[in-house]
Amino acid sequence: MSDITLVMEQDTGSAWYRLRVPGEALEAVGHNVTYATDVVPVAPTTVFLRPARAEAVGFIADIVKRGRVAIVELDDDMWSIARHNPAYGYWNANGGEMLRNLEGSIRAASGVTVTTDALAATIRPMNANVVVLPNMLPPGWAPAPEHESVTIGWGGSSTHRADVALVADALVYASRSADVALIGAMGDWTPYSPRIAHWAPVTIPEMPALLSGFDIGIAPLVDSRFNRAKSDLKVLEYAACSIPVIASPRYRDTPARIASNYKEWCRHIDALVSSPELRKVEGARMKAWADTRVMADHVGRWEAAWSLTR
Repeated sequence: MSDITLVMEQDTGSAWYRLRVPGEALEAVGHNVTYATDVVPVAPTTVFLRPARAEAVGFIADIVKRGRVAIVELDDDMWSIARHNPAYGYWNANGGEMLRNLEGSIRAASGVTVTTDALAATIRPMNANVVVLPNMLPPGWAPAPEHESVTIGWGGSSTHRADVALVADALVYASRSADVALIGAMGDWTPYSPRIAHWAPVTIPEMPALLSGFDIGIAPLVDSRFNRAKSDLKVLEYAACSIPVIASPRYRDTPARIASNYKEWCRHIDALVSSPELRKVEGARMKAWADTRVMADHVGRWEAAWSLTR
């Protein structure tokens, strides 16, 4: 079995899905996994999530020089963040210093693992050894129980305010016939209606319990270069709870219903709100798709990409 160190600068949602979920699956098959938030002793394989500190470039280059494996893990196109995104200031401060550090880390690394083909295309000019590893689900996700009333739900953060704005009118329309719950949408950038509830943000491990209160999930996404590189994780989380989903065109490769404009959002909302049987059938189809994306069934892909041996 192999020793591997997974390094994250912050224990965020990205760290959860891109390091902790695969890390726990690797531990389950016998690998020795260490989680770290700072400079660590060099293991045969070290994976760095979004390494953008000034010292990261030299540290990664030194690992490779010693003949060991240093992988950069990336799940977003940091070079295309919109100015209204709260993360824009961090990545573009001091003339883009953090982006330059990240680019240096990518060039110095043994390889890079990413979430999507679109993101891989952005990274390959910096490092030819790029492997696409889609987001996978940990154990513990369960179908949603039945509800007397119908709840339409969304979960995210303030980085998605433009995406929520995309469907604001549709959500107000939906609130005429259903309850609407927005997890993590705390602020004046969200639509208002007496039946639109704003739930406080939660940690990723707490998310399944909240999503189980939804009967319909929505996944709006503005069409932008940044979003075209994003994964299908939002839809996947709903699907794992057997929830039918209405989503923006970015998610055409999923079983979700696709809505491109206000009328289509409203049409899909009406169809699902009015038919419990349709919600049940589509929820089952979503769950069957999600069951193909359980991390334990794909450990070998991570072992190959991260140069681990049993």
